[in-house]
Amino acid sequence: MICSIIFETTHTQAAPAASTHKYYTSVQIQSGDTLWAIANNYITDEYSDMNEYIAEVCSINHIAEDEIHAGSYIVVPYYATEL
Repeated sequence: MICSIIFETTHTQAAPAASTHKYYTSVQIQSGDTLWAIANNYITDEYSDMNEYIAEVCSINHIAEDEIHAGSYIVVPYYATEL
């Protein structure tokens, strides 16, 4: 009996991590907005830095960093758990 207690192991499973998915949303540019300010609101930990995120936003929207204008819309990515 002592041997069975000593050699018995318990197995525990960690709770499954929440599954995150990439989503996109449309943002209307307001007067005075910059891509840096917008990125600061939508960037998530999946991006290594702000430059990587802004580069993706520019690529998605086919724009350069300085090509946003009040009243226009851009699409920005973000990650979230399943909705």
